[in-house]
Amino acid sequence: MRVSGVIGGLFAAVAMSATVALAPPAAADVYDDCNQAENTRLAINACSEIINRGRSTVEELVAAHSNRGATFADLGSYERALADYARALELNPRHANTMFNRANTYCALGRPDSALPGYLQAIDAGTHAAEALQRHLINLGDYQGEVDGKVTPAFKTAIETWVRRDCRT
Repeated sequence: MRVSGVIGGLFAAVAMSATVALAPPAAADVYDDCNQAENTRLAINACSEIINRGRSTVEELVAAHSNRGATFADLGSYERALADYARALELNPRHANTMFNRANTYCALGRPDSALPGYLQAIDAGTHAAEALQRHLINLGDYQGEVDGKVTPAFKTAIETWVRRDCRT
């Protein structure tokens, strides 16, 4: 699963294993193309193919919408990204990568009041999301805790401080 890098590559190192990896071998190319970030046109077309073909699983659709949204966000097409994230979260409301991507996009739009709940929802939805954000905040010097995935009041305060300071306005 791709993670959008709209905030200076914030979660580029966080990419969790793609749910689209469950694809049958014959269709692997379209899934690989949807999951890559180097060729944005190829990624958008591949994700759109998965979304529009009418035989994708819910898991594949979530991944395709989330990946296409991340690509749109990387291109600065934030409203299109938000639309894809909304669809992915309709299909799987607890998909942590999509929550992170949506929060990154809100932050890029200078909407910290929308970004903050997204980050908090993402860390509540998955340990990997919490660990990634802990690493990021430690690197910034904003959090002195451990990288353990535990959501503590100090961790939430560090997130809030960072979002209020660093979301573009």
